[in-house]
Amino acid sequence: MFLKRLLDIQLTTDLICKYSDKVNSPIKDRIMTQYNVKGRYTDDRGRSHNFQLISDLSDRRYIEQLVRAKYPAKNVYINIVNQAL
Repeated sequence: MFLKRLLDIQLTTDLICKYSDKVNSPIKDRIMTQYNVKGRYTDDRGRSHNFQLISDLSDRRYIEQLVRAKYPAKNVYINIVNQAL
């Protein structure tokens, strides 16, 4: 049973990889909404740095966690969250 499920997962993964490069594939139609985010953060020395990134969610707490994971941020200030077109 486990091997059958594993083969099904492998087959699905192969199909996704095969059709994800096609322009009119069903996978391209299901792209999630993305958000452009701009802001700044301060590091442990108090220096201010600007950042710009793309997020799948517009929740500011989630974006703050993304920034903290990516940069050595002590404080995070989010200025703009726009939907990417």
